Amino acid sequence: MRPKRTSLLRTIRSAVDLLASQSDKPEVQSLLNVIDVCARELALREQPDFYLDYRARGTVLAARGRALLDERKIDTGSKLASVSLDPRSHPDVIGGAMTDVTAELERIVHALGPSAGAAVKSYFADVGAWEVSHYAHRTTQPEGAVLAPYDREKFNRERFEAYLKARSPSVPDLKLTEFRVIPGGFSKHTVTFDTEDSVKGRQSFVIRLEPPVKFMELDGMDIRREYPVVCYAYKHGVPVAEPMWIEEDQSLLGMRFFVSRKVPGEVFGTVKETNKPLPDDIMGKLARTIAGIHKVPIDRDDPLIQKSHLAKWLNYPTLAANTRGFVDYWANQAVINRMGPSPIITRALDWMKANVPPDDELFCLVHGDFGLHNVMIENGEVIAMLDWENSRIGDPAEEFARFFAGTHGKIDQDEFVELYREAGGKVFSPYRLRYFMIYDAISVAIACLCTLTRLDEFDRTNVNWSVFGLQFMHYYADRLEPLIEAAERARGK
Repeated sequence: MRPKRTSLLRTIRSAVDLLASQSDKPEVQSLLNVIDVCARELALREQPDFYLDYRARGTVLAARGRALLDERKIDTGSKLASVSLDPRSHPDVIGGAMTDVTAELERIVHALGPSAGAAVKSYFADVGAWEVSHYAHRTTQPEGAVLAPYDREKFNRERFEAYLKARSPSVPDLKLTEFRVIPGGFSKHTVTFDTEDSVKGRQSFVIRLEPPVKFMELDGMDIRREYPVVCYAYKHGVPVAEPMWIEEDQSLLGMRFFVSRKVPGEVFGTVKETNKPLPDDIMGKLARTIAGIHKVPIDRDDPLIQKSHLAKWLNYPTLAANTRGFVDYWANQAVINRMGPSPIITRALDWMKANVPPDDELFCLVHGDFGLHNVMIENGEVIAMLDWENSRIGDPAEEFARFFAGTHGKIDQDEFVELYREAGGKVFSPYRLRYFMIYDAISVAIACLCTLTRLDEFDRTNVNWSVFGLQFMHYYADRLEPLIEAAERARGK
């Protein structure tokens, strides 16, 4: 349940590398280099093989030096203590033992003095080479060398422009005028780009990139499953950015991705909280947007549904069975992502399995990650719902759990649900809402612990995962028992 020190240091170095690739200011580059050098030194200390060998070679040199002193009848009054080192020892222990042998060699060299025969000169040269090897080691790369979240040699401005021109041979004057990697992406990477040509003029687009390492093995993390959902939502009038095309051939640029037309606007929060003042009347517009998503007709025979990760959720006979399957799906995520033991998560999963809401309303399309971090707003209007990887066919009540957790008590929940119902939204019991608030907390808690496992298992991980796993877990785990108590009270009403 905790990442190794080597994983954390590699993450620091990856973040520094990413920042360095986006800044050409000499003063910034200099400071980033300082951070990287220090992190690299700490990472090297986490790998003891060199230091154990270094001390062993130093011990041999000390014995050789004492033999030279004995030949010259020189007594330094000291002798290197015998030290047994465990390769798993903390670097500070190894460092202390290294200091001992270094100090002993210093005494021997001093006692031998500057006078010299060939044997002593050879000895001085070998001691010098021994010490220099330590300083040279500091310039080497630790195991698990820093790797960018994706291969920038394969996916960069020049290669992407060549890709665009190759797929648009009828537009010979096509130019890539802007190409910008957006920092901060969590489950997928985002790049914005502009093009210009004599036919369509200037256009702006967004690329959603599937990373080489997914933060969890969720169905919608596969961009080939997420893209059809976006197309389906767009076809049925849901506010999403217009999907343009998907590139499934990973060999072309090193990653799969899809492209959408860029929309104006900004998001007003993070997954955890609202961080900006909200426009007037936005709550009513958000409620109408969610009601509209829940009213999208579900055509199980539509090819877009069949290609996506939505189809599997239509195989349950009732909504209660669907919900039970969803709990099992998340319990399985803890297993396949090697989350590790957690009594509090096991307790919450067991409770959810035993207390599935009995209501059997109709299924509906659920965005699955509804929050102000995933809504583009411009001039007080909802322009687009982002990130459909967590979407599914399920219970409409689950839609509100993450939204209410993210708004952190800053909105009236009952009033928002009423706005949703006035917009034609589904009717659900207070218990169903409370039940899915438990789901929201437990799913994020599972994700937190799984991302820390990913840091240890893979090099090409997203640097933001460390923050998510190390900082968010307390917030969500601490809420589980109070949320269960609140749900039990709601069920009793």
